[in-house]
Amino acid sequence: MSLDAIRDKLEAILRKSPKSEAELVYVMVEMRKFLEREGQIKETQFSTLKFFCDWVLHPVLEYSGAKNVLKRLDPEIGVSGPIDPHNVKPSSELFQMMSLGPLLAEIKSFCVENNLPKHWTSDPIAWRECMRIYGHVVLDCPLAINRKDAPSRYIKRLTLRNAVDSQEHTDKRSFSWDWCFELSDGNSFVLHHEFAYPAPSYDNSHPTPTEFGI
Repeated sequence: MSLDAIRDKLEAILRKSPKSEAELVYVMVEMRKFLEREGQIKETQFSTLKFFCDWVLHPVLEYSGAKNVLKRLDPEIGVSGPIDPHNVKPSSELFQMMSLGPLLAEIKSFCVENNLPKHWTSDPIAWRECMRIYGHVVLDCPLAINRKDAPSRYIKRLTLRNAVDSQEHTDKRSFSWDWCFELSDGNSFVLHHEFAYPAPSYDNSHPTPTEFGI
């Protein structure tokens, strides 16, 4: 399949918010295919996007992409001792990973560079739906790593678990998940992450996305 054909497929589906796991996985597969067709330079440029694409395709991820992502978190884990969830700053690598910030940034860059619709990344409700669905896709699919040259304390395994959806009000939706970290020194901890956002069918005359913490 040519790059133009892949781009046409992506253009059609990226115009609307994702509706299902199958739809999101399809987009991730096509983006990964697009990067592979463009060669190593593009795979390196969008290495984080490729990593997240790989995660939806493999039950256990142990490849270089997973290692590079976990290495970015090592300094924060290795020097801080026990992690207090209340002290994880939004600017930290750890928080960005849990909120899928790096994925948002690279999908946005990918769409800009390839003149594709930016609805998924520019509309805050659409992006929350992407995050929610993505979490269910990779649920209980661990990022496992074994590095002989790593520092004495590092992340050995990272797993997303306990994804929960709720809709307490017709205009408001929320979801949460637990990031479970297993360290090389035998310690482990769990960080809970929760999002609230307007339901995809909300009325624009009602509260704005800002009022929902977006």
